[in-house]
Amino acid sequence: NPNEWQWAHAMNNNIRELAQMFNEEARATDSKFRVLIMEFSDFTTQVHWANARTILDPTNKTLAYPNLDHPNVSNPDYGLGGNFLFDRFKPWHREDRHPHSIPTVCSRMLDNFVDNNGVERRNCKRNAIMRDGLHWCESSVGPRYHAGLACLLGCVYNTNSVSLEGDLSGCERACNKQFMSLVPLDESWLNAGTTLFSTSAA
Repeated sequence: NPNEWQWAHAMNNNIRELAQMFNEEARATDSKFRVLIMEFSDFTTQVHWANARTILDPTNKTLAYPNLDHPNVSNPDYGLGGNFLFDRFKPWHREDRHPHSIPTVCSRMLDNFVDNNGVERRNCKRNAIMRDGLHWCESSVGPRYHAGLACLLGCVYNTNSVSLEGDLSGCERACNKQFMSLVPLDESWLNAGTTLFSTSAA
């Protein structure tokens, strides 16, 4: 529900602040430990938003959410405007006990059906992102997840000529911008032999 969504948004901000405080203290005490954040929640919100903008109604001619614009991802609070994500099936939808978010699990809407209790319910064809509303489809979301994690590890282990006082935060931002978003991949990152954020020839 919206209250839980706001709570999760606040918790994510708290985690970012804690990471920043930890890193500042680590620099002040000459500690080699650092905390980097992978913005997976931001990525998945963008995925659901983009999916919702493509869902067709049962006629297959018009959009189910025709007035939904692109998210303004430059605004750190843009996700709080995603009230459409709470458009859910009714509980006990067919075999499902969990009332799924339609923008989360659907690829297009199907004709309504009447259940065994005579209640008319909505129906949809499931997508290849999160079919059950709980688990991510590895083939769809996994590549960016793993690339984002590898990129952040590269920030730490492949920057041979950059000390821990170097721009780790800039490296973290670049990884999240490239992989934890729907931005098309920069092809220069895909060249043969590329080592993410390596500053050495090795």
